[in-house]
Amino acid sequence: MIESIVKLPKAQVAIIIKALEHHKQELENNVEDDQAIEYEHFDTLTLLELLKYPVTIDIPIVTQLHFATSHGIDFPKYTKD
Repeated sequence: MIESIVKLPKAQVAIIIKALEHHKQELENNVEDDQAIEYEHFDTLTLLELLKYPVTIDIPIVTQLHFATSHGIDFPKYTKD
């Protein structure tokens, strides 16, 4: 299967970071003593740190070609840096 690697633009990564920051706050405000929440908090912190680096996604060409049909929006046109 032929794949295409796309690098997410900083603006899209910023949206993910904003959502994760909000989620992190929700987890930190949770008063339950729940190990699953602690693991999720750890994973959220890890993702926030990983997002400080370039984010790339491998997407099969076939998926890109049928993206609009499957998801109801066009596949974005990413530029190569």
